[in-house]
Amino acid sequence: MSNMGRKEKLRISAIVFTAYGGGASSCECGGTALEFLTLHHRGGWRPDRRTPNKAWQFRVWLYRHHERHGVWLWTEHLETMCHCCNTGKGADAASSDPEADLAARAARAVAEGRLGPPADGERRCLTCGGAWPENDVEFPINKTYKGRRYFKSHCRPCYNANEVLEERRLLAEVRRLLGGANPACECCGRTDRLATHWRDGLDGGQGTRKDGKKLYRLILRTPDAVSRWGIMCHNCNCALRDFGECPHRR
Repeated sequence: MSNMGRKEKLRISAIVFTAYGGGASSCECGGTALEFLTLHHRGGWRPDRRTPNKAWQFRVWLYRHHERHGVWLWTEHLETMCHCCNTGKGADAASSDPEADLAARAARAVAEGRLGPPADGERRCLTCGGAWPENDVEFPINKTYKGRRYFKSHCRPCYNANEVLEERRLLAEVRRLLGGANPACECCGRTDRLATHWRDGLDGGQGTRKDGKKLYRLILRTPDAVSRWGIMCHNCNCALRDFGECPHRR
């Protein structure tokens, strides 16, 4: 499967996208380029059996299952969509207000009288100031050593909110570094859905295995980051990743 050529990938993708797109291989936004399309999992659904992790390998797996059994699996859970719209739905579903979460946690600490000295079996959070039970429900585990668990210094809600704020801060710095005041896709000029897709090289390079905050920190501490990484929308980035070519560059 890994040695499959680009034309064969596109042929199989066209069949699969048509099957899960209601008879048309296109996205709800009107996009029809096969390189830009993927399968959206409605409501965060996941298969109940082991399947390939890579998107195009999953499509090939569905195609071959249909060839053997004559049935398309999970048509009620999968639909054809472009990468940008697919990512947008995921981002909207996972959107949160970390600052509001921090304020709510601090208010709960005050309401429950947890600002006093910690009792036995409690640990003080350095963010909200509350003394909470020292267990893996209230505090994330930092490490386990010789059977003993060591917890982080921030309770779980505060830790999660701080992680989101830190990732957003790093992302904003990376976007300013690589794209200036008005970052846009270097391939098609799109200005949205640029949140997490960065590549090492703009011509089909494999890039780095780091992602999220690790990738952002790597970019910010690399002297020649502007020449090594660029901003791309999800459609163009995934087309280069999966097919080695973006339709905009033909």
